[in-house]
Amino acid sequence: MKIKSTNSKIKFFAPGIFLIIAVLMWIISLLFNNPTANQEKDIDRGSSSQDETVEIEPILLNTMKVEFPGKDISELGVWVAQSPKELSQGLSVVDELKEDQGMLFVFSYLDEHAFWMKDMKFPIDIIWLDSEKKIVSIKENADPKNFPESYQPTSPALYVLEVTDGFTKKHSLKEGYQLEWNITE
Repeated sequence: MKIKSTNSKIKFFAPGIFLIIAVLMWIISLLFNNPTANQEKDIDRGSSSQDETVEIEPILLNTMKVEFPGKDISELGVWVAQSPKELSQGLSVVDELKEDQGMLFVFSYLDEHAFWMKDMKFPIDIIWLDSEKKIVSIKENADPKNFPESYQPTSPALYVLEVTDGFTKKHSLKEGYQLEWNITE
């Protein structure tokens, strides 16, 4: 009786199996050690992390020329919030807001973006606008004293403009009004 040697098969398959295992380990390491993904996770925590709060320094101001319905063009000094950290912190890092100042939140998608007054120091008006810059919802006198209450629009919005309390009344702004603006630095 002759015994067949299987050593030749093992020699043939061993390098192939080793290569497959190496490639799988490399793919897994990419999935779990992606520095971009880890940075995004850190940003998403924003101010909700109790251990570490990183505050942005708002750089004032871009000039926003706003055309109100049936009125002249007004100029506002605005901070533009676009990054996840800026969107999360908003005006909470500002000690006061003048009548001709505000913050424009520019989101990357239409949604019913909710806002709360965590760490805010003064009341504001919140104006939600759709992709065509039409006002879809307004919350007047959002007061920090009402935290943790949150405010949400009645329709999806792409932009949110936070301004001083009383701004919407002063400019007679209502849902359905179309705003136009240009922003310059």
